[in-house]
Amino acid sequence: MTTTLRTRSLSIGGNRLLVLIVLVLLLQLALTAVFFNFLQNQHKASSQSDFQTQADTFGDAIQKGIDRNLNVVQSVSGLFATSDEVRRSDFRAFAQWPLSRYPDIHALEWIPRIKNSDRVS
Repeated sequence: MTTTLRTRSLSIGGNRLLVLIVLVLLLQLALTAVFFNFLQNQHKASSQSDFQTQADTFGDAIQKGIDRNLNVVQSVSGLFATSDEVRRSDFRAFAQWPLSRYPDIHALEWIPRIKNSDRVS
């Protein structure tokens, strides 16, 4: 009779031990999943932040280039505003500096305005 009691008690204790082991493993699995999710979100946020920083840097550089080139083009109107008559040689002398300094600008063209009355039919 004592062997039967011992077997039952071991079997009951063994079940409790097994349940405890399963609970510990499930808890460890849940904590691992939570920690993985946390690290994944941190990595995603960091990657998005790095991308945004690079995009802002490139966007600023592009905008500065556009602004610089636009200033050069607008300065052409200043040349015409300061003189009653701009000759081809004046325009060529004016255009040499920005063309040599700004490689993004490929040409500043001299295209004189011709009135309809001066056009050849």
